[in-house]
Amino acid sequence: MNRVIKWIDAFVVALSVTAVMLIFIVLTASAHAYLAESTPMNGVLLDESPVEVTAEFLQEIGSNGSFLHVLDENGRQVDNGDSGLDLFDLGHKSMIVTLPEQLPDGQYTVEWVVVSAEDGDSTDGAFTFGVGTDLLTLPADDSANSNDFTALTSSRDSVGWWVGGGIVALIIGLLIAMLLLTRQPSIKLE
Repeated sequence: MNRVIKWIDAFVVALSVTAVMLIFIVLTASAHAYLAESTPMNGVLLDESPVEVTAEFLQEIGSNGSFLHVLDENGRQVDNGDSGLDLFDLGHKSMIVTLPEQLPDGQYTVEWVVVSAEDGDSTDGAFTFGVGTDLLTLPADDSANSNDFTALTSSRDSVGWWVGGGIVALIIGLLIAMLLLTRQPSIKLE
């Protein structure tokens, strides 16, 4: 019976240590400004040219070193070159760039680089949208100017942090619990 109670105690200690470590890992891992959503959304086909592109990130971003660029199918920048923080976003998590009055039909790639205002780490990525053209039938661009970016989302990276961090925290928690509960007392009580 005493041995069962000892293992229950070990399990409770392991869970407690694991919970504390997971909280630490989540707070550390979330310190990146990944793309949360965009307008237009990734992969959308629009009937008309948008007037601007906005991108919202998971945390506050700094203006130094952060930008959005809209590129055409040939890798040429087609935005107005005025990307910056969205001044209407009081949380400073959004960027905006305006576009010419009428973009020609085609596929467009929005490349972004943002620097976190919280820790100074930078992240980058891209997403695409089309205007008046079916994205699935556009020819592939094999030119040297094309960039092979994929849209970064928080879910892909968060799952890795949760799983990896959870496994590490559980192993460390179990080791600590086993060390604490299997050692012999140094003082004998009579």
